Amino acid sequence: MALTRAADVAEYFEFTNRETGDGRDAPLASRVPDSLSALLARPGRVELEEPLVWTWVNPDNPPGDVLTTIDSVRLVSPVVQQIFVEHLGPADEIQWIAAELELPDGTRLPQWVPHFPVLHDLLSDEGTDWAGNGVPMRYAYSRAKLTGHHVSVYSTRAVTLEVRGIGPISIPAATASDTYVVSAAVVDAMREADVTGALVMVARLMP
Repeated sequence: MALTRAADVAEYFEFTNRETGDGRDAPLASRVPDSLSALLARPGRVELEEPLVWTWVNPDNPPGDVLTTIDSVRLVSPVVQQIFVEHLGPADEIQWIAAELELPDGTRLPQWVPHFPVLHDLLSDEGTDWAGNGVPMRYAYSRAKLTGHHVSVYSTRAVTLEVRGIGPISIPAATASDTYVVSAAVVDAMREADVTGALVMVARLMP
């Protein structure tokens, strides 16, 4: 029996890395600036002076093609990077930052950090419940806002919080930490390439 095409199921999907429950499955920062995750959450391109290296400490399970590091940085294999590049929509933009993943035996695998330098408001106003800190508690994507996007991430909202004894504190908008929203064509390409380590879910859509 032929596998069902993703487009026959939904228009858009979310995916993140599939966690196994083994605490050793999150790559550890080896040669990474402490500020990297904060830089990647903000808009604008990132300039780095040295290559990025994370360490994979689990000798029992090989790393998948989709990872989130212990310091909340997205990593993808060259296979996933190529799929993303081939399927970018006219509204998508990714800055690719080269990285390496060092295995327990000393082997280094090439990896890519996908940085999204433009923050996109992709969530439905009617279908999203926002927490006071600008993070969505329950959300749906806006079909209209996803027009032109095939590989993207949603962003949190900029908010100002009143803190007793301190005064107002501004929290800037930022990209979601590890969730991608992609078109059905991307999911089909990932399946055809036997991409591992991705937990794929149908994206909740509203007009």
